Amino acid sequence: MNHSRRKRILYSLNGPKGVAAQERRALVRSLLAAGTILSLGASERVFAASASSSCPALPQETSGPFPADGSNLHFDRGSGPFGPDRHWPGPPRGADRQGPGPGPPEPDSRQPVSNILAAPGIVRRDIRASFGTSSTVAAGVPLRLELTLLDINSACKPLANSAVYLWNCNRDGDYSLYGRGIELENYLRGVQFTDDEGRVGFRTIFPACYSGRYPHLHLEIFKQNARSLDATTRLLTTQLTAPREVCSRVYADAAGYARSAVRLNGILPSNDMVFAASSPIELALQTLAVTGDLEVGLTGRATLGIRA
Repeated sequence: MNHSRRKRILYSLNGPKGVAAQERRALVRSLLAAGTILSLGASERVFAASASSSCPALPQETSGPFPADGSNLHFDRGSGPFGPDRHWPGPPRGADRQGPGPGPPEPDSRQPVSNILAAPGIVRRDIRASFGTSSTVAAGVPLRLELTLLDINSACKPLANSAVYLWNCNRDGDYSLYGRGIELENYLRGVQFTDDEGRVGFRTIFPACYSGRYPHLHLEIFKQNARSLDATTRLLTTQLTAPREVCSRVYADAAGYARSAVRLNGILPSNDMVFAASSPIELALQTLAVTGDLEVGLTGRATLGIRA
């Protein structure tokens, strides 16, 4: 990529007037506490909250069929309980969505998937490589996540010492531990703990757009100082996404995402099986503010209100 091309990408993702990360976080924190802001998108747009809301809450979402968190150690395809803590109706056309297309293969009900949250090594910031018996690194555009969690039940104070489990698909649209050929890989999964300011960070890759789903990343957030990471201590399961212009840029210009570029053309948040249920306010909250470039990598930031 030549220098002028790189500058154009930087300009597209950052906008004409960048805001320093620490200044932006301070602004978001102060406005959230005052109940006047929901999220700053990739173009630094401000979404006004209603006067009755002191802090916006991140919506509850499905974990989909690929969480590897112990909830689907044994399950039957079709209708019925999907693990001990959720109901999964078993869509006939695969994965965690509605609509045609192959998408990621459904988990094989004959092969229980381990609880990765109990695996030594799952607590890590950089989740791009498998750990344990494999060291395979997932290829793709580097994505650094910087999240700030606020407790909306405590006047938007930072949610400290809370475990956050992140997982996402690879650039082919498959999930480790489930996808054909990567059943023994555990990359793109990891746990980190929020600091005293409620901040937590990960290094992953930009996820693919697979058939029937808008690009997304999965999060599970747990109670403060939880002694175990399971259904009894889970506060919230949700999903995050990125601005469409960023997704389009990644899929058009980065190696390995050609199929994602085609699939993105047929999907919007409004017809995605998960994000379609989000209000405009909730979708703004779920959308990362993304900066960076495709050579060095992208950074996605979000400030998330949690009912702790």
